[in-house]
Amino acid sequence: MIHQKHNLQDANRFGFVDKKGEFITGTEFDDAEDFSEGVAAVRLGKKYGVGKSGYIDSTGAFSIVPRFFYATSFHEGMAKAKKEAWEPWGYIDKAGKTVIPPRPQYENASVFSNGLARFKIGEQFGYFDNSGTIVIPPRFEEAKWFCEDMAGVRVGKKWGYIDKSGTIVIPPQFDEVGCFSEGLAPVKRRVKPRFIDKAVKYIRTGIGF
Repeated sequence: MIHQKHNLQDANRFGFVDKKGEFITGTEFDDAEDFSEGVAAVRLGKKYGVGKSGYIDSTGAFSIVPRFFYATSFHEGMAKAKKEAWEPWGYIDKAGKTVIPPRPQYENASVFSNGLARFKIGEQFGYFDNSGTIVIPPRFEEAKWFCEDMAGVRVGKKWGYIDKSGTIVIPPQFDEVGCFSEGLAPVKRRVKPRFIDKAVKYIRTGIGF
């Protein structure tokens, strides 16, 4: 049975314990991410200088030996990673194999959510799929992750929602928006926070988000 692991920082070093508080590693890591999809990104060596990042599994053993300049947590089977400081970000799978080659536009790219990742070119946001193909060209001033196949985007000063084809399905009309979860999303319009469903029916007043 795999237990959730928690970071433990000791004199600027990190290790992992299970829910019983028992160590599954020492405190040998200079940096560490939370466990995600069964593995955790860890770093040996200086945080932003000489050093390499890799991944450990739930037993504390390396599933990918440290060989990246920096690497992030896995989401939907892929993680952002770069082999050298000067190299653009790319995406790897859980075997450490490059599945989306490094490209400059991935510098500000997000993790994958609902099969798409957000990226930014200049001052505009768009989305690419898990092959690295741009499926929604950058044209939004701001953009959020996809949740339940919809993502909040800002056009001008207002927020609305698009579907995975890039079609606006809820016209921009809100001052702030959040992600859909269980069919509802928090939005703010004229100061007051509320929740809407996908038909833009106001459900109830929220406290905030």
